[in-house]
Amino acid sequence: MKSYIITAVVVVITGCQSVKTDTHPGKDTAQKTQVVVPPDSLRIGELIDGPANVRDTVNGKILFSLFDEVPVESTDTINMWVQVGLEIDVTPSQYKILHLEKGDTIFLNKRQVGVVLDNVRLQAGLQTKRGLKGELVGYTSFKNIKKSTIPEYGFERIVTEDPAPTVDKFTRYFKEMGFELSNSDHFVGFQLDENWIDDPSPMLRLWVLFNHDKLFGVVHSRKLNVNNSTTHKVDRGFTLTIIGDQDPKLVNDFIKEFNSFINQVD
Repeated sequence: MKSYIITAVVVVITGCQSVKTDTHPGKDTAQKTQVVVPPDSLRIGELIDGPANVRDTVNGKILFSLFDEVPVESTDTINMWVQVGLEIDVTPSQYKILHLEKGDTIFLNKRQVGVVLDNVRLQAGLQTKRGLKGELVGYTSFKNIKKSTIPEYGFERIVTEDPAPTVDKFTRYFKEMGFELSNSDHFVGFQLDENWIDDPSPMLRLWVLFNHDKLFGVVHSRKLNVNNSTTHKVDRGFTLTIIGDQDPKLVNDFIKEFNSFINQVD
């Protein structure tokens, strides 16, 4: 989705090297694996709480495993499962046939992030300035995503701690989650788009809005649980959650503005 005003935010994931074991009873994990998270990688989404198995469908055949703290895109939950995807490095032969073989190593930005456990087809191939890439997608348990890296959880936590937060309370959150500046006619906004798994041209996932530095509300595509708030259904399946007491005219004006805007977006 195109933002009103876009300012690129580059966030660097801190590198680490550790061994992760299964600490979640019943967790769908892979073998204990040495983890190497690239210090120069860009944050592209949630982080795997792993090692974690990724399957061809819900409770299906295991296709590959990902190490701990691998960044992924994720869909909304489906019976406590999610689809995850990442754009991995591929060789010319893998790019040509869009296929990975059992035993292949999975690389992300030239660093090992997992292993292929069964033959798997890539969703698409990409030619980028960083080399050939392939879209690797599968299903994993929702428990295999680190809760602290889920954008909706982070928003809920901030508002729970401060029912009337100002924009400065969100500074670190916006940077870590990869939000972009995206203003409306009357508000300062920060936007995070949905995943590319469901839609190669994703719509917004969260659009956090401020009125004179004070939190006004948030437009969201996924469920939010926020106290001291009211919700309004807006067009294209989105929800507007208003935080605290706000001017009803301002709310109605924004709803009209949003509906007019979103219905023009492909």
